[in-house]
Amino acid sequence: MARKSTFDEVAGEISTLVDRHAVDVFLFQEVQQDPGAPRLIAHELAETLGFYCLFQTTDHWKDGGSQGLAILSRYPIENAAVIPLKHFDLGFRQRNRIGLAATLVTPLGPVRVVNVHLDSRINTDERLAQLSGVLESEADDEGPSIVGGDFNTGDFKWLTRWFPIPLAARQGDAVRQLMSAHEFDTPFAQDGATFKYLGLRLDWIFTKGLQADSWGIDRIDFSDHRAIWLTMSSTLAPPN
Repeated sequence: MARKSTFDEVAGEISTLVDRHAVDVFLFQEVQQDPGAPRLIAHELAETLGFYCLFQTTDHWKDGGSQGLAILSRYPIENAAVIPLKHFDLGFRQRNRIGLAATLVTPLGPVRVVNVHLDSRINTDERLAQLSGVLESEADDEGPSIVGGDFNTGDFKWLTRWFPIPLAARQGDAVRQLMSAHEFDTPFAQDGATFKYLGLRLDWIFTKGLQADSWGIDRIDFSDHRAIWLTMSSTLAPPN
């Protein structure tokens, strides 16, 4: 959401995505709440779309504002949980990183969904350690699962949190290998950039027990990221 906080800034493009792709679920990161704002933008969007909404604050700002993660779903939301992720001292622009998890009651049956937003200026082993918190927390869930969001998988090696060395790491490949080891797959490995600058692929959707039928990356003007989308069918359901 790029910390956009007013309904008018995002409503048109969100509605276009819903119409274009028949969206059932949104995973939003950087959902901003301005100081004194009467309503959260995620709740306004959910009400307009007729969706259910789950929101969790991650950070509070000095000016009284805040931001967090949201799951918007056409289907009922159950068994919500907040998964604390490993904290790293970044020196500046600190963030509290979590996974926001819920079970969606879909026509395919219950589907577990986890929305994540990982740190930016961390190295590969640290990123895997942060993501491992999600995998460990959800290890007992044997049904269909989705883990998606902003993984911040830039191909950098960071020196003292300040200096990026370009192309000195393949963080996206490392994340895919970790997820694959836990039976998660993604169709986005060969697709293009999900960030508007530097050609970076920062955002991912991983699934387990679900088959990717179609997918893509759409430009959205209000954000510095692009919207990635995926349509799925269950690999666990009997054939029609």
